[in-house]
Amino acid sequence: MFDKMKIGMKLAFGFSILVVTIFITTVVNLVGYTSINKDTDELLRVSFTKVKELTSILDNVRTIAMSYTTIALADNENIIRAERYKISTYQASITGSMEVVEPLIINRTLWNKYINVRREYTEFIGIMDALIDSQNSQEIRNYIFGDFGDKQEEFIEIVIELVDFNQNDMDTFGEIIQSNIKNDIYVLLTVIIIGLSLSMTVAAIITKKITKPVADCVELANNLAQGNTNVNIDVKSKDELGTLCAAMQSMIRSIQAMYRAVQYLTKEVDAGNLKAQAGLTNHRGDFGNIIKGFNDTLAAVLVPITEVMQVMEKLAHKDLTARITGNYKGQVEELKINVNTAASTLEESLIQVGIGVDQISTASNEISSGAQVLANATSDQASALEEITSSLDVINSLTGNNADNAKSGLKLTDQAVIAVDASNEAMDRMNKAMDSILKSSQETANIIKTIDAIAFQTNLLALNAAVEAAHAGEAGKGFAVVAEEVKNLALRSADAARNTNSLIEEASRNSEMGSKIVEEVTHSFQQMKEQFNKVKSIVNEISASSDEQAQGVNQISNGITQMNKMTQQSAANAEESASAAEELNSQTIDLKSMVNSFVLSTH
Repeated sequence: MFDKMKIGMKLAFGFSILVVTIFITTVVNLVGYTSINKDTDELLRVSFTKVKELTSILDNVRTIAMSYTTIALADNENIIRAERYKISTYQASITGSMEVVEPLIINRTLWNKYINVRREYTEFIGIMDALIDSQNSQEIRNYIFGDFGDKQEEFIEIVIELVDFNQNDMDTFGEIIQSNIKNDIYVLLTVIIIGLSLSMTVAAIITKKITKPVADCVELANNLAQGNTNVNIDVKSKDELGTLCAAMQSMIRSIQAMYRAVQYLTKEVDAGNLKAQAGLTNHRGDFGNIIKGFNDTLAAVLVPITEVMQVMEKLAHKDLTARITGNYKGQVEELKINVNTAASTLEESLIQVGIGVDQISTASNEISSGAQVLANATSDQASALEEITSSLDVINSLTGNNADNAKSGLKLTDQAVIAVDASNEAMDRMNKAMDSILKSSQETANIIKTIDAIAFQTNLLALNAAVEAAHAGEAGKGFAVVAEEVKNLALRSADAARNTNSLIEEASRNSEMGSKIVEEVTHSFQQMKEQFNKVKSIVNEISASSDEQAQGVNQISNGITQMNKMTQQSAANAEESASAAEELNSQTIDLKSMVNSFVLSTH
């Protein structure tokens, strides 16, 4: 069915399904909403009103009971009067609520029971009012807490039973409404799901019917854009897309036909058949013009190639006067120029070869005679070079000995310089040691002076001790002996210090003299080192000169040897050149006969 519909009809059908689905969903929603609204109104108008009024009756009955209890316990007339006014007000309110509730009551049995209990309760109220009017407090209390109280409790219980029954009835009705709402929601969701599923199914079918041919056309166009003509498209629908696919299929067939024609021409050209032509019957419009262009191109290319083949055939048969004479354009004209230029160049080259052959023939004779003379001269020169080579070998040996002796002298000079450096280092260490001895002598002299001063002080102390011992008399004799010994010890210490000081001064003078001698010896070694360095420099120059001389003689010897080899080689080459010249002369004759076999413009 969809294949025969136009795209507009397909889209209209899809939108119609969607509109019908929306309409059905809306109708179902409105029906459900009306039912729910009716049930809700019934719940609010009936059940809620009953429960509300019955609850008001219950509250009023309880308030009346409280008022009667207050009257029974009160002694104030004003309080009693006020409570009785409240009781009458609440009774009137109960009557009003009953008038509202009575038409709405469902359970008539329970309501009749309520009416009977209320009538009895009203009679008990009349008795209570009479007792209140008599102002007999005790009887009022007995009645309230006795029969009246029991009847009042019975009335409250029947009111509570009515409230509970209607409350349960209202809850049940509310559950029914809630269940109806859920059912309506389920129905609505079911309708929506079915409608959406149907709409999506139809939309998917329509979309597939529209997008698949478009996708096929796009894929086909992409293949054509990439050069792939081996494609096909299946046309089924009768709408605009079917027409598009049929047009695409017709285009593919035209392109394939053109491709086959081009492939045929290419194959023939590859096979070397430039005369091939493709038929124009199966090609229309620009496609026919393209194939005709290929045919014309091959025909245009065939003319110059044919002439080039004719010229090349003449050139192959040694007719170098052949040329391309047709008028062409572009690269074909360049081909004509290049072929004619190649033929002219080849012809001129062979003409020059003929001229050169004559010149070579004359020159080869001269070369042959000259090569023989050169061979004789190079033999004499080789003998002379052998004698020079032997003399240079002797000179090279003597020069090598001189260079070796110079190097030995240079090594001895290096060793002498090293020994002088070692002696200088030893003299430096000796000089440092003499300085240390001199410093030690000076420090020892200072110590001796200190000892001498100590001996002088000790001597003074001994004299003072002797004086004190003399003043002490007999008691100081022992101390005088000790003082005398200390004095003698101090005198000996002073003498020893003086002698040691003299020796140290003599050692210091000797150390200073030794330092001067060390400096002189160091200076002498320095001069020796400078002289050895000069000798080393001279010997080094002699060694370098000897090496350069040896290298020069060696290079001369090598050069003479190389010259000898080259001379001998030249002699051999001269002999070979003579024989080659003779061979060249015979080949020149053959070449001349070959050049004469070509057809040339001038010779």
